[in-house]
Amino acid sequence: MLLKTQRNEFFNTAQVVGLNVQDFVVSHDTTEFFISPSPQSIYFFQVKPSGYLEIPFAVQAQPGPTKGPIYTGNVDWNKLRSYFSAWCHIMREEQDTPDLWADLQTNARLFGATQSAPEEVFSPDDLRQVRIQLQHIQQRLLTLGLPEAAAQQLAQTVQEAGAKAERFTKKEWQGWFIGAMISQMTNLALTPEHVQSVYLLLKTTFTGLFLH
Repeated sequence: MLLKTQRNEFFNTAQVVGLNVQDFVVSHDTTEFFISPSPQSIYFFQVKPSGYLEIPFAVQAQPGPTKGPIYTGNVDWNKLRSYFSAWCHIMREEQDTPDLWADLQTNARLFGATQSAPEEVFSPDDLRQVRIQLQHIQQRLLTLGLPEAAAQQLAQTVQEAGAKAERFTKKEWQGWFIGAMISQMTNLALTPEHVQSVYLLLKTTFTGLFLH
């Protein structure tokens, strides 16, 4: 349905944008042109004849230029090129963007075996131990090979945990600290390897009452 030169232009557009075209699912014949990033993907770009000579193409895509689904039967070649370019750029953005919700669930599972701390305040000796352990974590974060900005941000959260321990019960502090660290690791879009390194540091530093 599309000319070979037109299909080639789509191919070049996808490559220039930086998409992994070798992974794409593509089909074309005299009635339609269909492309999707992978067999399991919910995203696609489909072109069919409109039935009109002046405006020959009908387009259905997920997502469209405004990131919502589109269907239109009134598209000429120039408009079709524009739609496809916009779709490719959105696909590249999706490809490069971390899934923060999925990462949050993954990171939360790392603490799945954590036992709940008791509803009691920290004793003076507990507070001293917490501060020592927090200082250790701050120092070790700088040696894990994390991006410098991420290491500094996590170290700041760890420092804040010292003040929280003075006001929270052990259970409240445990919940806050785990939640704050998971949130930071998710927002900083750390690699799974970096997340695992931070997790192991926390688990080996705090035992028994606090995070084990």
